[in-house]
Amino acid sequence: MYVDSFVITVEPPEVDPAQRRIVLGEVSDGYFVIEQFPQTLSFGIYLELGFDEGEAGDFEVRLCVEAQIPGNPVQTLHVETVSVAEPSEGWWAPRVVPMALEAKVFAAGEFDALLFVEVDGEDRGIKALFFRAHPAAGAPG
Repeated sequence: MYVDSFVITVEPPEVDPAQRRIVLGEVSDGYFVIEQFPQTLSFGIYLELGFDEGEAGDFEVRLCVEAQIPGNPVQTLHVETVSVAEPSEGWWAPRVVPMALEAKVFAAGEFDALLFVEVDGEDRGIKALFFRAHPAAGAPG
């Protein structure tokens, strides 16, 4: 099992199950400029989990954020059980499970964080996040 794609988006992805479509929107590098603190920032995550031959069953997927602030606990943003069926006889290609998620992170001030994906308790992907004040924030006006 592996994370095939791990993308941060400015807004949560739009999902249309009837059309089997996920519209990612604007991609982010994980650097967020915040107009005013404190604020809860909402952004999107797109994951593709890949499963090789012989990998089937239920997998617990956790999306977590860990602020690089001493004493700050890891925050779980999303938990979901993903069920992967045994492949059909003769199937050899990896199977992919797409996940479009919304993440909400509270920012009381500037900080750095790690956004990571765990599957069945094992780290499978990691991204850096940076929360910074807008240069004009707090300027007299």
